[in-house]
Amino acid sequence: MQAVVKDEKTIWKTTLAQIEIKLDAPAQFKTFFSETKLLRIENRTAYIGVPNPFTAEWLRTKYLQLIKSTLSYVYGEELEVDFTVYQKEIPKIPEEEIKKSSPILNLQNGVYGNLMDIITKACLNPKYHISNYVVGNSNRIAYAAAIAVIENPGQVYNPLFIHGKTGVGKTHLAQAIGRSIIERNPNKKVLYTTSEGFLNDMVKGIKTGQTELFRQKYRPVDVLIIDDIQLISKWVATQTEFFNTFNEMYNSGRQIIFVADRKPDDIQNIENRLRSRMNGGMVVDISPPDFETRLAILEKKAEFLGIYLKKNILEFIARTITENVRELEGMLQKVSLFNQLKGEEQLTLEEVAYII
Repeated sequence: MQAVVKDEKTIWKTTLAQIEIKLDAPAQFKTFFSETKLLRIENRTAYIGVPNPFTAEWLRTKYLQLIKSTLSYVYGEELEVDFTVYQKEIPKIPEEEIKKSSPILNLQNGVYGNLMDIITKACLNPKYHISNYVVGNSNRIAYAAAIAVIENPGQVYNPLFIHGKTGVGKTHLAQAIGRSIIERNPNKKVLYTTSEGFLNDMVKGIKTGQTELFRQKYRPVDVLIIDDIQLISKWVATQTEFFNTFNEMYNSGRQIIFVADRKPDDIQNIENRLRSRMNGGMVVDISPPDFETRLAILEKKAEFLGIYLKKNILEFIARTITENVRELEGMLQKVSLFNQLKGEEQLTLEEVAYII
């Protein structure tokens, strides 16, 4: 070991430079290291600041040894590493700039009064938020990619392709990305649609001779989210128009998010150039949640809805409904309704089993 410098900023800057070379994965480095900082070194322990708990867990699991060895070398002494979540400051947009580009905004006491109007106009479901998205082993990579896109839309993981079976939370995560981007900057134009919605708009434009209006609806948006993209394989003409839309958005640094029930290579009858574009960013899958994640989903949903059920009942539901999150949440509400009908008594496990 040989000490180089003792200043925290310089130590960490040097450490990150070496980690970036060793890692040799620009997207991974930008996602998980770019917003870290060395807070202090105390009692032979380096406290690394990270922007969120997930980044802390990911670095601890995947890159702890790399960070320890590199940091210790740069510092000149053997160090332990601990991760601390710091409060990230979100830059405020000047009110004049907001009014200039988005005159519909009503800013009162620092709160955007019609933020919900912007979310609705973007065709996003208000109930889908990143804060109520439960993260588990089945969706950690997808969640990490989502956070990276929220932090730097259009700059990393573009396009982001999320795939998985029905009811595993793909749409929730995709729309939560759009909402989070709007909350950070209401000037960002976000649009959620389905492949069928895209087709209908295109056909309408052709029939009315207003294809330019159709293009103006999609191409200027900052973030375009297209659900059920696998269905685009049915419409050849749509693929050509979409390919052109994709290229224009991509080349201008705008974010595109695809949601599908299968990965790009498994979508039949789509042009190779379009398949290549879909594979060109980050492709992540969401698997059916494991028991711990299903239980966490139930507990979070119950808390949100004001539902009280015994822990053993929630565990029973989580063990019984294993594949589909929507079915899981639906069963929670159904069991809760039957539980209310019993009055002061609580349902027994036998009764819950019968209901399911």
